[in-house]
Amino acid sequence: MRRLALALLFALMMGQAAATQLALFAGSVPRLLPREEFERREVLAYVREVARRLTEDQRYPGEALKRGEQGTVGIDLLMGPDGRVRAVRLLRSSGHPELDQAAVARAYGMQGLPMPPAMLRGREFHIDVPITFRLD
Repeated sequence: MRRLALALLFALMMGQAAATQLALFAGSVPRLLPREEFERREVLAYVREVARRLTEDQRYPGEALKRGEQGTVGIDLLMGPDGRVRAVRLLRSSGHPELDQAAVARAYGMQGLPMPPAMLRGREFHIDVPITFRLD
C-alpha cells in the first residue's frame, strides 16, 4: 500500500513518464476479495474438507458388497460450536439400509476435523453431505 502511494505521488510530480511506472506497481498489488466473498470461499473450503474426510478410507459394508448394492446416501451433519459432529440425520436413503447405516456410522466416527472458519465458530451449524457407494 505504501509502495502504491509513493508511486501515485511520483506520478503526480513527474507527469506522463511516471504514469507508465505506476501501471507496473499497480499490477503487482493483489486484488482483495470483498469480506462476504472471502467468508463464502472459506466456508466452501471447510465443507469440502469435511466431505473429503468423510469419504476417504470409506469401508464398503460386507453384505452390501456381496449383494452388489450401490447408491448415494444424503446425510445432514449437525456440527457443534467446537467443530465436532454432534448429530447425524439421514436426508436421502440410498435404497439399501446397510449403506445408509454405514454412512451414518462413519459420520459419527469422524475424528480430527479441521477448525471451522471464524464466521462459524462458537455456534452450531449444519452441513449436508452426499456419500456415494459405488462398485468399480
